Amino acid sequence: MNKTFHSISYWRKKQSRLESLLAGRTGGGILQFPFVGDYSAAQSGLPIPTLLNDADLNFNHQMKIMEKYGFGWGPYFRYASYGIGCEDAGQELSCLEDHSEPYHNECLIRSEKAAEKFQLPSADNSMTIAVAKSFSRLQADHGLPVTVVLGGIVTLSARICPLDELCRWIILRPDVARKILQISADYTVEVVQLWVRLFGAEKVIPMIFESLTARPILSHTHFEKFIMPCLAETADRLLSMGIEHLFYHIGGDQRDKLSNWSEMPMGNPGICSIGCENDLEQAIACLGKKAIIVGNIHPQCILEGPKQRIRDCCLEILAKGKKAPRGFMLGTGWEILPSTPAANIGIMKEVLEEWVDY
Repeated sequence: MNKTFHSISYWRKKQSRLESLLAGRTGGGILQFPFVGDYSAAQSGLPIPTLLNDADLNFNHQMKIMEKYGFGWGPYFRYASYGIGCEDAGQELSCLEDHSEPYHNECLIRSEKAAEKFQLPSADNSMTIAVAKSFSRLQADHGLPVTVVLGGIVTLSARICPLDELCRWIILRPDVARKILQISADYTVEVVQLWVRLFGAEKVIPMIFESLTARPILSHTHFEKFIMPCLAETADRLLSMGIEHLFYHIGGDQRDKLSNWSEMPMGNPGICSIGCENDLEQAIACLGKKAIIVGNIHPQCILEGPKQRIRDCCLEILAKGKKAPRGFMLGTGWEILPSTPAANIGIMKEVLEEWVDY
């Protein structure tokens, strides 16, 4: 067993606040949400494949970083099931030296003919899913949210076939595109069922990362008429298991689709992380009545500074976020970059502490 980096009292306090937020009690302070997977991996000093294949190492290094900078959600193993579990049956995870996630240079299919007969192997045969389960056992042992991170339906489909082909099929061969999307939806449900059987539905929070529905990849019309029904049906299937909260990361520029996302089943409440390309006030107006809002400082601001600019960015987002009726968590709109100076990340914690005291 590797050395554990955490303070029991620290995490009890943070999880008590999170549980209150999920129960609908919005008073009592604002948590920081940790998009620090890349940063934690870089700070570990270990080869990325070592972390990807060792749940204990990955968990403990994330815990160390999160506690140091005041984050309150807890570690999550996004490497394991971010739409890639289908591709690695029986293989250890690997990646390029300059790539912080597993890298696959080939999709599973590339033609309409291949799509007609295509099926995914069982999720339980995936090495990534196996490591993810071990990671979630550590989450459960530490009283943290038990999360299973999923590529969104479009994101997973773009791992199965090239994104440009998927978009072409949506227009010219909608029957083929629908089949791929349905395979991705069924796989998503299958993965979550594994977690529900292991940990109980009431403890599991699926984290659905969907950035490929952003413009200019998908138009509002194609999203509304083609993608949204599949996403909504999948969400209903997950909630019917007894899942209480769905976490969505709405990445990329989705300002034209936020009103559509507001119709998505999310649980009570849902949790929505808003990509930094989107306006937080618009997101709160569309989604704030059904979801806790997370966001959405631009990581470039935290990377570059200077200190006053970071403070101003944090204060601007906090001023907007405090208006979210179901609650708010401060965070970046996507991953904090590995080269970000430690002092710059610390400023976020500093500003939030001052905000809470005020």
